[in-house]
Amino acid sequence: MKIGAVVVTFNRKKLLLRSLNALREQTYPLDAIFIIDGPSTDGTPEALKDYGYIKEIPPTNYSYNDYSWETKNVIKSTTNTPIKIHYVRLYEDVGGAGGFHEGIKRAYEEGYDWIWIMDDDILPAPTCLENLIKYSGKNPIVIPLRLSVKGGIEEYAALKINLNNPFVLKWKIHTKEYFKNIHDMPEVIRVEDFSFEGPLIKRKIISSVGFPQKNMFIFGDDTEYALRIQVKTGVKPVLVRDAIMYRMILHKKISYRGLYFRVRNTCFIMKKYGKNTFVKTIRPLLLSGRIAVAGIVKGKIKMTKIAIIAYVDFLKGVFPKRKF
Repeated sequence: MKIGAVVVTFNRKKLLLRSLNALREQTYPLDAIFIIDGPSTDGTPEALKDYGYIKEIPPTNYSYNDYSWETKNVIKSTTNTPIKIHYVRLYEDVGGAGGFHEGIKRAYEEGYDWIWIMDDDILPAPTCLENLIKYSGKNPIVIPLRLSVKGGIEEYAALKINLNNPFVLKWKIHTKEYFKNIHDMPEVIRVEDFSFEGPLIKRKIISSVGFPQKNMFIFGDDTEYALRIQVKTGVKPVLVRDAIMYRMILHKKISYRGLYFRVRNTCFIMKKYGKNTFVKTIRPLLLSGRIAVAGIVKGKIKMTKIAIIAYVDFLKGVFPKRKF
């Protein structure tokens, strides 16, 4: 059984190095790590070279297809097993969604049986992968429990997703909201979706559903992928309590640009996976309308403008990389 990890990074070299070191310390050793750099300007390639992950620095400009450049290397885990390193430098800002699409695609094409997916700000405990593997026999998607560095639950996998009622704007019940203490949780929990912060996915699932939708850019690409898997295969993820990942950065205030992608992509998800016509049409209007009105009430006209633009782009079915 070959396992390849996919780590998507952008301008967070210190966090990336900590995450990579944690992957090397796994008690169940990895076979490969795919580092998708999209494209960092903070000296990430130089840091990776200094720490032995890569042997050469990518060119400033790349003319092959003006999109990506790759270099390969082999490092050792802390148990002295070899780990193949694939460093992929992207020359176009494709967001997290594009990075995960690229990384999962490359790991899949390299023939890995399982693909472990994460951001650069996630720190897996040494036994994280080992505990995921324990429950992978009958479960083709297993996900870890995310905690803060202080031990509090930071897991947002949805216990329930409401795609039936068009007037329910809070359409997810998150694990974090339901369980206040890790000791109150059962060993495994069947959940409705996952974040791209630790899911371990079997190859046959990817064969059935393809890769993440890269044009979503940021926000919702992981939820869309989880829902697509359920629709096409009937498989729901299993959350493993004792497979721990620490979130080095907690949720922070969303930017205006982030708000745009969240509104547009959520509307897209509602239209694609809503269980009836009302959810597909009314809920996107209510979601964007609520945010537009909130912007007026708060005196934040830009917030209102962004909500309207996001809704119009949703209606047009377009996915531009807007900047605000």
